Amino acid sequence: QAAPGVHVDPEQALNPTGVGDEASVVAAIGRLSPQVSVVNLSLGGFTQDDLPPLPLVNAVAALPAQIAVVAAAGNAGTSRPVWPAALGRVLGVAAVSRSGTAVVPAPYSGYGAWVDACAVGERDSTYVVGQLPLPARPTRVFHGFASWAGSSFATAHVSGRLAAMMTAGGLSADGARLALLAAPRWHADYGVLVP
Repeated sequence: QAAPGVHVDPEQALNPTGVGDEASVVAAIGRLSPQVSVVNLSLGGFTQDDLPPLPLVNAVAALPAQIAVVAAAGNAGTSRPVWPAALGRVLGVAAVSRSGTAVVPAPYSGYGAWVDACAVGERDSTYVVGQLPLPARPTRVFHGFASWAGSSFATAHVSGRLAAMMTAGGLSADGARLALLAAPRWHADYGVLVP
């Protein structure tokens, strides 16, 4: 939605229920096409000691310098660092919400000085036709656009905006990242607000 017409190389990093580990994320990064300019990681996790997981640190460090890496700040509503978003090279993205005409921090979003940017986390996306069986509850039937909320959706929007900046301005991915981050921080713990 933010950059119609760009090419996408989707690589599965998590299982169908959204669970994975650093090995599955590192493997997905390793499968990316060499033409990839922006790596969107709409995922993340904590570590027991709040130190970055070394395999993920190494995988991100091994990417060419001109590639922009964008990752979600998580949905735990805490300032505890989420990896890979809190890595220095990664553009960490928090979520904000609309409240009337104002933009406010999303109560579920991760936040902190390690967050570089934020965007609205509530998004309408793919048209869905299907059923979701739920244990001990009625099956939910879908027939319409799916509505989602989370820092993962804010992250995808920021990645799309970087791609749009690259296309419109002839910038490299890292140049677009630097241009985006040159704007004033909207909030100390949420970074630059990306419309």
